[in-house]
Amino acid sequence: MLLVLSFPPFNVYPLAWVSLVPLLHAIEGRKTKKIFQAGLVTGSVYFLGTVYWVFNSMYVYGHIPAAASLFLLVLLCLYLALYIGMFSVVFNLIYVRVRVPTLVIAPALWVSLEYARTYIITGFPWSLLGYSQYSFLPMIQISDVTGVYGISFLVASVNGLVFDLMRQRKPGISEAGSRKYVISGAIALAMIMFASFMYGSAKLKHTDQDNSIKVTVLQGNIDQDKKWDRIHQREVIDTYKDLTLAAASEKPDLIVWP
Repeated sequence: MLLVLSFPPFNVYPLAWVSLVPLLHAIEGRKTKKIFQAGLVTGSVYFLGTVYWVFNSMYVYGHIPAAASLFLLVLLCLYLALYIGMFSVVFNLIYVRVRVPTLVIAPALWVSLEYARTYIITGFPWSLLGYSQYSFLPMIQISDVTGVYGISFLVASVNGLVFDLMRQRKPGISEAGSRKYVISGAIALAMIMFASFMYGSAKLKHTDQDNSIKVTVLQGNIDQDKKWDRIHQREVIDTYKDLTLAAASEKPDLIVWP
């Protein structure tokens, strides 16, 4: 639910930075079957709460019956949830065997699976963790270097650090969660976060006035079911013709159609 609340229409994006902690806590010390189930439940709720709009696309514009559209939506979310289930299982396998803190394992694995999800079976790159931060402008400017995967990595890293710090309060923690590794990782992550924030702040302040151009973007708000219907072709073209003539009076260097 924390993942769902991090995305539109709720937009409580700070929750994303701790949204994976409950899952990491839930799978600790469990058997593989229970771990996979926890990941599958997490993924199902996560994707049902963020890609629910697919139902509307299939039912309204694809003219697929409501029951079939709902079934396909659930099937899609279960498929996407497999990646979270896989994350949970593989994370646990690595975590109990290596002396590396969660703040390193979790982001590397999470982003690898996001990248795979983007391309496997034509890909479905919706609801990537980094997209939840779209309104956190200073932090997301590094995406001009790393893409959205860099943002996902940072968010997952902070989740991993929070989980590591919580484990420090438990007696008899494993070597993987030993204090020196967590402290070293926390310092490194803090430096990366600070550098990313400063880079983003500098980018937002920088404007190149000498090389600026004036651009007008047109949005005709054409209904999806009308866009490709030949009956409405003239209406669509006339809408953008009128918008273009109106925009031209402002003398832009470039007019962009969708």
